[in-house]
Amino acid sequence: MHESESRLKDIIFSMADWVWEVDENGIFTYCSDRSIEMMGFTPAELIGKSPFEFMPPEEATRVSAVFSNLASKRAPIVNLENWVLSKNGALMCMVTNAVPFLDDLEISRDIVVSTKISRNGR
Repeated sequence: MHESESRLKDIIFSMADWVWEVDENGIFTYCSDRSIEMMGFTPAELIGKSPFEFMPPEEATRVSAVFSNLASKRAPIVNLENWVLSKNGALMCMVTNAVPFLDDLEISRDIVVSTKISRNGR
């Protein structure tokens, strides 16, 4: 098990994407170090908070509804464009893909997400 976890960490570290995980309440439980390069926040600044806290209010409402709908169906999030505010206040478009993970009882537990910044803007 330790070897598998180590390999996964190596893969995540080598990716250009920001990988994160939220619990069933949509609270960050894991963030890769790419959060620093992409948004200016360290993982410690994000863990324990909701991704919606880093979005403009109207965007947070829109994306929260999409997230809730897909989570209730245990459906993946595919190429969801969402706007976030970086630590310095810059508005950035991200593309999010997520897959729900289920525990042995098939209860939705968390979601691992790969996020990229759109270079095209809106």
